[in-house]
Amino acid sequence: MNPDSPDAIREKRKESPHRGNMSTKKRILVLIAMAFSFLAFAKWRNVPLVVPVALQGEKEDALGSLVYRQTMQSVVLAMEYFNLKSSRVRFAPIPLREGQSLGSAINGADGQDFSAVVSGAYTASPSFLSALSTNARLPVISLAHGKEFASAGDLLFRPRPGSGGRALGQLAKRRGLKSYAMVYSWPGTVYTKEFLTDFEEGIGFRPLKLVILGRDLDGRQETLGRIGDDVEGVVMMLPDWFAAVALRELRSLYPFIPVYLSDLALSNRTPYLAGDAAQGVVMASFFPREYGSDHDRFLRFVEETYGAELPPAVLLTGYDTVSLLNEAVRRGGSSKSEDVARTLSEIAAGGDEESAVLDRNGDMRPRTVFLSPSGSEWHLVFSQ
Repeated sequence: MNPDSPDAIREKRKESPHRGNMSTKKRILVLIAMAFSFLAFAKWRNVPLVVPVALQGEKEDALGSLVYRQTMQSVVLAMEYFNLKSSRVRFAPIPLREGQSLGSAINGADGQDFSAVVSGAYTASPSFLSALSTNARLPVISLAHGKEFASAGDLLFRPRPGSGGRALGQLAKRRGLKSYAMVYSWPGTVYTKEFLTDFEEGIGFRPLKLVILGRDLDGRQETLGRIGDDVEGVVMMLPDWFAAVALRELRSLYPFIPVYLSDLALSNRTPYLAGDAAQGVVMASFFPREYGSDHDRFLRFVEETYGAELPPAVLLTGYDTVSLLNEAVRRGGSSKSEDVARTLSEIAAGGDEESAVLDRNGDMRPRTVFLSPSGSEWHLVFSQ
């Protein structure tokens, strides 16, 4: 048939709609397939990245202080806050069972895979934690103070590495303190040695007297009476409830003597129990190095949601702990422990830079603040 004949042209016209319909159907199928692919990708993108974090704390720490238990509580509160802020990352705090060792958790002996471990202040020695975390390639964020923990190249990180003793000693020196008595209990602990040494370095001289108070309530006034009138100030390393009791006894003997407290007493129980005896005392603690609006939002979240009476300095330690983990997961794009460990190590490796989150030892650089009680709360006096 001649392709240009009328019959041939009519045949082509009959075929063309059919071919057009087939082409349209193919396009529709392709578009549907693309739509399903997009939805599947979007769903995958919206699946949160779960970050399981083991929490190893103590029912009661070696010094009987409430501040470390409250700091671990603040870590959990900060995880909840970060979970609400973003749908991309989901922190899952997993308290270790009673009797479950930190070593078994780090080595995965119980069949659980953690992204990291947050360790309490008295769970293990520095060398044990450092070796254990490095061998298992599992990062540990420790809430402990002390120079013994400072070591470059391991997988041990700390949001609050210092005791605050040096800054408090420097403040006492600026205020003209010429002699002091150190009142403490449990002399063999790492924290006690660290704070005592730091305060001495800050003020520039050793205490005139060392006064050790036992836990029993008998003989406190007699023991404190040994301080005498030849010292100009008193430095206390006592947990909150004990510090409050000692303050009341001390004020009855020396009403106007200046008192400096370690942050073992950092809880709202101290000013509440001590009453007027707590007026005028000062303590060194820590805030984030760069305090921003999100810190305020976190504090408001805790107050509005739970009404928790935790001092801001304690809550912000929890915030910094989770913020550090969040930054590692965000940068590395993974919640696997080896990836989190690698990213944290990379952050610490840049610790010589002024703006670095961590120093080369894996420690944060918080800002020292000085607190005094007002009513039943601690308030910021000034910072350095």
